[in-house]
Amino acid sequence: PNGVLSFITSNKFIKTGYGENLRSYLSDFTIEQIIDFTEVHVFEALVASCVLQVVKTKTPENKVKIAFANDTLNDFSNLSKFVQQNKFELEQKLFGKEIWQLNNLESLAIKDKIEYGTIPLGEIAAIYRGVTTGYNPAFIIDQNTRNKLIEQDPNNATIIKPLLQGRNIRKWVYNTTDNFLIFTRKGINIEKYPVIKKYLTTFKEQLEPGVGRKSGNYNWYEIQDNTAYYPEFEEEKIIWGLTADKWAFAYDNNKHYLPSNGYILTSKDAIKYLLAILN
Repeated sequence: PNGVLSFITSNKFIKTGYGENLRSYLSDFTIEQIIDFTEVHVFEALVASCVLQVVKTKTPENKVKIAFANDTLNDFSNLSKFVQQNKFELEQKLFGKEIWQLNNLESLAIKDKIEYGTIPLGEIAAIYRGVTTGYNPAFIIDQNTRNKLIEQDPNNATIIKPLLQGRNIRKWVYNTTDNFLIFTRKGINIEKYPVIKKYLTTFKEQLEPGVGRKSGNYNWYEIQDNTAYYPEFEEEKIIWGLTADKWAFAYDNNKHYLPSNGYILTSKDAIKYLLAILN
């Protein structure tokens, strides 16, 4: 009943949609402190970590101690002394199922002022991730391979889509590429594309669900994603790469698809205006 949980974990649950249930669960207890190690890697894990301390009681008017580890950590004989000198406190009532804003009250007030009366991007735009194939060497092909597949059966052109990788995307524009995606989405009748099926058969071992790719409710010749939103790729859109060293958003009206390291944004509003804001 009075147990204490001290846990070293990834800090992603604090600020992601998929962390909502965990945040909601923890908020029913007394959150003693959160120490964030995004800037200092002292653990073996490559992900950004945090130390979370929770007591299995509910303390009214509890204040959560927050500290961000930095390079001065080495100047302290132990972590608790660093926290004591560098902490700030937030009322626990700020910690519920919504994303936890680990900022001091002054910063939160500025954030609230910025957001007051504004329109969130999510209300006027939709954002989608690129296609996860599960095995890119089979589904991503070059111009020469595309030409051969279409030469053998012109019908193949309907499921071979132009592709942009994240590295092709620059600010405002993208570099042209000769990459294409064999888009055999879930539910496709592969028998209508015998040449494509024969080509993918050379990769069958790597494509088998639960063998070469993760387990799932899809056939070996299908891409791993369900990608029910695939028509959005063929709309006017903003595109960007997830792993770029700098944010760079480009405009695309040429129906390019993106792999899983890229994202797209579509909107019924002035999309070029949104592009200017983002860049």
